[in-house]
Amino acid sequence: MKSGIQTFLAEAGESACYALCLIEIAERVMGSKVYPMAALEDAIERGLIHYGGAGDDENFFVIRPDVFLSRMTGRPWAIAKAAPDYAPRSGEWVVDRWERKQTGMVTGHFRLPDWDSLEDSQTVKHGKIVSRRVFWVMA
Repeated sequence: MKSGIQTFLAEAGESACYALCLIEIAERVMGSKVYPMAALEDAIERGLIHYGGAGDDENFFVIRPDVFLSRMTGRPWAIAKAAPDYAPRSGEWVVDRWERKQTGMVTGHFRLPDWDSLEDSQTVKHGKIVSRRVFWVMA
């Protein structure tokens, strides 16, 4: 097992919401299980996701979401950023970016319209969608 696995998992639990949404999309598209630990480690090794160790504020920043999704599904994907009211077309998948503004800070969280990596996201409960990431398989 990877040394520091508990720290890695704690950091993922805190910051990997976007990556976990992409893993969920991959599972739905393929109709099979994608193992999050393996997918995250592979993406980090390939420079698709940043991980700098305990306390790094950029941990689990998804650098290349399209390529990460492509690696998991074996299909080429494209991505665009859209307004919060964007209505996806047939064949498109969206990941919503939520933000909660509190005094002196803004908290962000990614989730699918019908799926969340958190059981009870306070950012979703008290925030609003500020943008959408739209994904589609390239022809």
